[in-house]
Amino acid sequence: MEKKNIYSYRITNIATTKFLFEDLQLDYFINLIKNKELAMAIDLAIDIKKDINQFSIIIKSIFTDKTEPKTVVEHIGKTSFEINGLSEAYNNTNDSFTLPDDLLMTLVNLAYTHCRALLSAELSSTIYKNELFLPILTPDLLLRKIKDLEIKKEKKIP
Repeated sequence: MEKKNIYSYRITNIATTKFLFEDLQLDYFINLIKNKELAMAIDLAIDIKKDINQFSIIIKSIFTDKTEPKTVVEHIGKTSFEINGLSEAYNNTNDSFTLPDDLLMTLVNLAYTHCRALLSAELSSTIYKNELFLPILTPDLLLRKIKDLEIKKEKKIP
């Protein structure tokens, strides 16, 4: 019978690593919303530091004006976890990690929820408060996105 690894984890850091916004006129912004001319993109990255059992998920969100090439809001949030047993998930042959789907889903969903809250807090003193949010996404969509990344030792942060 194959031995199944049991992983325990704890959150070690939750932070905004980048926040930029364009100070638009309120009427212009309201028209962007009303006319559905605001685009949103979400990207994920991971950063693994095997020597300290650290697994970080970085989520970048960008809201852009569709009418002209202008970034309205850019935010990067990072959640770091300490995962006991991370080194056992390391595959020396291809320099990668294999973690169970249920663990990955939990970690990416926690990181995304943190990022939603971080962005909301950053926007609270701008005209974008109560208007710009990261949408609620299904857990499997986030899991597919993170599994598409090669889980290498130290992935570059966007």
